Amino acid sequence: MIYRFLISIILFHLITLLSFGQSVTDTMVIECSNKVTIPQDFSIELSDTLNIKQIPFENEKKSFVSRNISWITAIIIAFISVIGNLWVARRQAQRNSINLKAQIENNEKILDKQIQNSKEIAITEFKATIAANNRQGWINELRETVSDFLTNSLSLAPDDIFSKEEELKYYNKLFYTKFKIELLLNTKTEEHKLLLQAINKVIEVIRSKEDYNLEKLQTARDVCLEASRRIIKIEWEKIKALK
Repeated sequence: MIYRFLISIILFHLITLLSFGQSVTDTMVIECSNKVTIPQDFSIELSDTLNIKQIPFENEKKSFVSRNISWITAIIIAFISVIGNLWVARRQAQRNSINLKAQIENNEKILDKQIQNSKEIAITEFKATIAANNRQGWINELRETVSDFLTNSLSLAPDDIFSKEEELKYYNKLFYTKFKIELLLNTKTEEHKLLLQAINKVIEVIRSKEDYNLEKLQTARDVCLEASRRIIKIEWEKIKALK
């Protein structure tokens, strides 16, 4: 806007200067006429009349600028307008180029940030999926091992008649599953400690042949099942939190 204002001021002064070339010199002619009347009584009356006329010089030759001032003014205005518009257009193009460059750089930054965020989300989801699958596999393994342990415990009732070889075979299976459960559990976790205690109680009831009865074994097995369910529930909640 300030550039258009400056151009308007320049045009105004230019037109004012050119207008002086169009002025026409006016000539003033003073015509004096004296009328003297001498009456018979020899008195003299003098009457002066001053007439002022403006006589144009019709034959005066006007200058080229004076004759063509309108066209010259129009041409100059058009020329200055073209130059001004070209200059304004050039400045506008420069500003548009700068704005476009800034917009492209901003879009590139946004795109890079989106790609980085997508990458981080994908990595997080991948890790969560692996963790969930591993935890689900761990739950399945613990469930099957505890089931095998309790099944083997029923095969070692003291009132059953076994040969030494058969009894040793069942004990091997029982302790194999016990050791496997111990490897699956974390002894620093309270729920895991309770399950290990319940497993040891089952073995203790089986091996105490004098105090053995089916009711004690069933109670020990129920405690073992409840401890297992508690652990599985906790781990399942962790899996749902990962998804």
